[in-house]
Amino acid sequence: MPGRTLSLFAVIVSVFISTLTFAITTPLIAVRLAAEGYGGAWIGLNTGAGAAAILLVTLATPWLGRRLGSFPALILSILVMALGVGLLPVWHGLGAWFALRVLIGAGIAVHWVISEVWINIAAQEADRGKVIGLYVAALGLAYAVAYPLLLAVGADGDRPFLIVTAMIAAAGLPILLARRLVPVLPPAPPSDSFSAIRQQPAVMGAALVAGVAIAVVLSFLLLYVRRLGFSETRALAILSAVAFGNVLLQVPIGMLVDRGKGAGGGERLLIALSTVGLIGLLLMPFLQPMGGLRWPFLFAWGGSLGGFYTLSLTLLGRRFQGPALPGANATFVVVYEIGGMMGPVLTGFTLDAWNPHGALLVLALAYALFIPICLRRL
Repeated sequence: MPGRTLSLFAVIVSVFISTLTFAITTPLIAVRLAAEGYGGAWIGLNTGAGAAAILLVTLATPWLGRRLGSFPALILSILVMALGVGLLPVWHGLGAWFALRVLIGAGIAVHWVISEVWINIAAQEADRGKVIGLYVAALGLAYAVAYPLLLAVGADGDRPFLIVTAMIAAAGLPILLARRLVPVLPPAPPSDSFSAIRQQPAVMGAALVAGVAIAVVLSFLLLYVRRLGFSETRALAILSAVAFGNVLLQVPIGMLVDRGKGAGGGERLLIALSTVGLIGLLLMPFLQPMGGLRWPFLFAWGGSLGGFYTLSLTLLGRRFQGPALPGANATFVVVYEIGGMMGPVLTGFTLDAWNPHGALLVLALAYALFIPICLRRL
């Protein structure tokens, strides 16, 4: 297998497996805490502890990758994630599970940042968008199959934790196979951690919107369509249509990004995706009268959700190169995570204030406020 192909195969497969384990572990821990009698507040705080660990460790990841080396740091991140999940059935108690959630989040942060730097370095300028689209499609596929897989495995006993631990360990195999191809992180330029936001506000704003979009859709779309009057079966079919669009349209969107390399081309595509996302949200209340047209509509709208991440990550690799890329990628992940934390919290309040359409209000405002940022850059 040629070096570049092996490199892309290793990072995409590893990220798919690690994302799948994260997507399974999050609801699994919530179900187990609820079964032990803990209320929603404790479950939410436990989830937030993992997100906080990701935010904090992300900023230190470029330094850690330079200090240890990219390959040892990646292997260490997988060992930390496997240890955190593997100890969950052994080390019981709420305090212990908070500590393990932080440990898992730390491993996720290191793996996430170095993998995205790797994929952007491995991608060539001619096909960067297509490669990033394939990478984001793998992320979307991991989220799409996580819940059915959890249903198949079950949430009782030690078995699901042991299976997830084995899956995390498997994420290290492709990295071991391509260990000589893991890129060395260059020395950091003399700038602060968030200078990337000032340099490329549209790219970082897109990361924020992408974080809001994915978190809100995962948390509230099923609830929203149920409250529109759809049955549970039809509501799950709607989610599946969105998920399929999120997976299958990323490579075409990436190829479109590769064609729009002129000045302002990235901002124009971001405006186009924002407009599609906003129009889709405005049409959501009319899903019932759409009839059969709802399926291609949901498919296209789902593609626009993941397309935001595909486009913003491609532009990140195009506009930050060499020593600036690791720090910019860490900032990108932090901004994305902030959006993922803020979106569901704010949406919870708007849903209570305006049921059911408040479930979409925060995301609609995010798109609407983001468009002027791109117009200003143009």
